[in-house]
Amino acid sequence: KNQWARDDPAVVVLTSILVFATSSLYCCFFSKSFKHSVYVVACAGLIDYVGLGALIATGYWFVSNRFLRTGVGHSHAIEQRVEWLYAFD
Repeated sequence: KNQWARDDPAVVVLTSILVFATSSLYCCFFSKSFKHSVYVVACAGLIDYVGLGALIATGYWFVSNRFLRTGVGHSHAIEQRVEWLYAFD
């Protein structure tokens, strides 16, 4: 296909489901109240997984596109870039 990208976001969806399931099970055993359980699940899914994952993926996406690509050697080569969702995976 000549690209550095995923066609489907299945890996992100499946791992986010597993993060929510794992944090929910953790809250079932160790949480004090329902409000605290909702807070822990939301923080684990949104802040820890999506937020920090997006921050780290953006950093590695920038480094890989800026410093790790080689120049096009001849006129028939296609310029390739790493897409952000591929870095997030």
